[in-house]
Amino acid sequence: MKILVLTQEYPSANHIYRNQYVHTRLKTYLNKGHQILVLSFIEKDEYIFESVNVIGRKRFNSNYSIKDFDIVLIHAPNLRNHFRFLILNSSYKKAVFVIHGHEVLKRSNYYPEPFDFMRSKYYPVKKIFNDLYDYLKLIFLKWYFDKGISRRKFYFVFVSQWMKDEFIRNTNLTRKTLDRFSKIIPNPIGVEFINNSYDSYEEKLADFVTIRPIDRSKHSIDIVKTIAEKNPKILFHVYGEGNYFKFNKQPENLKIFPEFIHHSKLPNLLNKYKSALMPTRLDSQGVMMCEMATYGIPVVTSNLPVCNEMLSDFNNIYFINNNDINFNAENFLNSISIKDINKSKFSSQKTVLKEIEFIQEIVNTK
Repeated sequence: MKILVLTQEYPSANHIYRNQYVHTRLKTYLNKGHQILVLSFIEKDEYIFESVNVIGRKRFNSNYSIKDFDIVLIHAPNLRNHFRFLILNSSYKKAVFVIHGHEVLKRSNYYPEPFDFMRSKYYPVKKIFNDLYDYLKLIFLKWYFDKGISRRKFYFVFVSQWMKDEFIRNTNLTRKTLDRFSKIIPNPIGVEFINNSYDSYEEKLADFVTIRPIDRSKHSIDIVKTIAEKNPKILFHVYGEGNYFKFNKQPENLKIFPEFIHHSKLPNLLNKYKSALMPTRLDSQGVMMCEMATYGIPVVTSNLPVCNEMLSDFNNIYFINNNDINFNAENFLNSISIKDINKSKFSSQKTVLKEIEFIQEIVNTK
């Protein structure tokens, strides 16, 4: 297949963390012999990243035609770029929307309030603007998706059942109609987490590791802080950049490493800790948590519906209540099992290969 992929941004040598969940699956597409061109809306030039061709909008308009592709694959679409591009280039054959989260939600109903120090004096105005934008966005999505589905041009991939349910709730599309044109297929995880396993015998640096952007409230560094305060004899390490602890007291048993860890180095880092502490207030899947669970390290995360959907059949998971944190870290470390870890749930056979199969079926459908 010849596939055009639309995404807001894409990894590069200088920005390796951008939309890694898109890049992980596209490497498999290439390995299976499919031709891939990525149109990244923030790019102006053209480059190759790990064998994936990436191009900007102007270069695409000058050198390519959308009708030459068998299918268009759209990740996390927004009105300004993805939908505008599709409307201006309407001669595509069929399109698959991969739905990841905020792009189909009224954000104020889902996203937690930002930490106090992150709110500017214009925050109330910004919130009103965002609500208005989301209101208009959802009206447009209902109309646009209905139109595309009725013409049998639009199909959907949801990364979780939770994501599909909230998509239906926000867009008011009928479940019966959507069931015929969609699949639930989780994001794939890195093969290094499947092909290797957690080494519980390696010497440890500390008890718990957290790998998170620190200043985003949905990633819950305040919950990590609370757990550390309630377990003063346990040592916590946090990897991530941010200013949270410039405005909040840092517990003596919590140490910050202000850096991002390259994806390929995560398994070796995890081996240096007894458990991962990864609370969350919002996720459509939680890819890193899925990687950690599959790798085999014990993982503590939040008791949210999507976390249960993704991780309840792993025996190395412990769920905490975000609103009533009563977590005895020492008891957990002495009791958690890391035997018989589920290595198949997020394998390529159950994720990206199913996605490719679904896309192939769409291309072959007249």
